[in-house]
Amino acid sequence: MLSARELLLKKQIQSMPDLPSLSVHVLQLIRLLGADEVDMQAVFTTIRRDPTLVTRMLKVINSSLYSLPRRIETVDQAVTLLGVKKIKELVLSSAVMDVIQSRDATLWEHSFSTGTLCAEVIRKHRIQVSPIIGLCALLHDIGQLVLSIFNAEGAKLAAIKAKSEDLADYDAERQIIGCDHAQVGGWLLENWKLDEEIRTIISVHHSQHPPREVLREVLLLRFCDAVDEAVRGKAVVVPDRDDLAVVGLDMLDFDEWADFQSKTLISEQK
Repeated sequence: MLSARELLLKKQIQSMPDLPSLSVHVLQLIRLLGADEVDMQAVFTTIRRDPTLVTRMLKVINSSLYSLPRRIETVDQAVTLLGVKKIKELVLSSAVMDVIQSRDATLWEHSFSTGTLCAEVIRKHRIQVSPIIGLCALLHDIGQLVLSIFNAEGAKLAAIKAKSEDLADYDAERQIIGCDHAQVGGWLLENWKLDEEIRTIISVHHSQHPPREVLREVLLLRFCDAVDEAVRGKAVVVPDRDDLAVVGLDMLDFDEWADFQSKTLISEQK
């Protein structure tokens, strides 16, 4: 239940004229891919109308986020290999890349490396989790972008407060602005009419009491987010091992994965 202040902020944010948006082609693809019977010819045709989207889709699918055994050269190959559900995720991932990278390259680097880390953790430990977790990892901090547009001064003050007082960024945002980037990200995705599961995971990934039905996804995302943020020198709240144990994730070792992520980021910079 949102407070009166949060309800007001939500209304103000969702009505912003410069709120980040998805392209017409992406929205059309989401509708096509969400149909009970997907018209793949219409999907191919719509994708081909947007060369920029094609380029970004191929860049994402050939990245470490997917770690495919061979390079994909065409969207037709991607659709054949991945299937409808994964293509929908790929379309959204590519669109998110466009939205975030064009406005905040640093935020995109964190979002992408959190996504690749999440994929690696899942592979290593063979974790059973919702297939949309990769997309959630890419989207998890998009609310920071919205806050910087909605209240640039407040976002700057929150960042300064977090750094000077060794606070998590979401705590500082709540104190300065009255809501955090996780909530705001959920409000944006509501505007985009994305699936409820994605919106829920994003909006509560810093909540003290996430809904039970997405608890495993939230804690996994929170763990990977904390690892990547810590490696980048930010204050983080590491998920409690007892909380991780509730959803069978107590095998995750923070120091081990922080060392892994640190080496990964160093190798990518060479």
